[in-house]
Amino acid sequence: MRLPMLRGLIAGLLLLALAPAARAADAAQASAELKGYLPPTSFAAEYVVIEPDPNFDAYGKRIQAAMAANKEWLAEYRKQYAGKDMPWHPNLGVSEADYQRYRQPMNQFREASRKPIRVEKLTSGSTVTLKFKGDNLLLTDVEIDMQTPAVKTPRGPLAFRSIVKNLEQASLPPGVHQGILFDTPDAVKISAKYAESILFGSLKGTRTGIIHYSLNTPGKAERAYVSYALGN
Repeated sequence: MRLPMLRGLIAGLLLLALAPAARAADAAQASAELKGYLPPTSFAAEYVVIEPDPNFDAYGKRIQAAMAANKEWLAEYRKQYAGKDMPWHPNLGVSEADYQRYRQPMNQFREASRKPIRVEKLTSGSTVTLKFKGDNLLLTDVEIDMQTPAVKTPRGPLAFRSIVKNLEQASLPPGVHQGILFDTPDAVKISAKYAESILFGSLKGTRTGIIHYSLNTPGKAERAYVSYALGN
């Protein structure tokens, strides 16, 4: 076997050996941090449904039409700002206010509804169950294995996916967050044709806790979040 091939094989084997250990370390850290994102007892919260902003679709069509009409100019403009943020220009076909607004991914969504709810927290050993008390809720209850960690919703189990930190901008309302992300295992996504994700965390720089939940089924994506005070 040639030396470069042997080195590549050894490197690959080392990565395979290290991956489970790194994953276990991440899971242990997630388990340790998860407790801090939940109040110690039952708590009052705000339940907010979010949806894509329909105005963003119109914005996208306007900017696409302008780009099609100004192809040569656009090529030069992009070249001028290669590797940099491309500033607004009238030739983009949209207002400067809209351009600045929709550059932030969070602003591509809007708040559809908001209402106060009560979250009942039950603890049994390393298992925490949250029951969301309210009408017409996307998520009614969730069971959290704080030790593994893992999550179970009425639809089924969710696996630990990642620790979310150091975000520079928010992809969803209400703002930049950090936390522990769980989602539907890949095999279930394929076989059952749905995907859930849930993040337990907090808004960056605040003591506001947040639970972000999404459910994707064929042709439909639904999202909601629950916000609450974490205390001192």
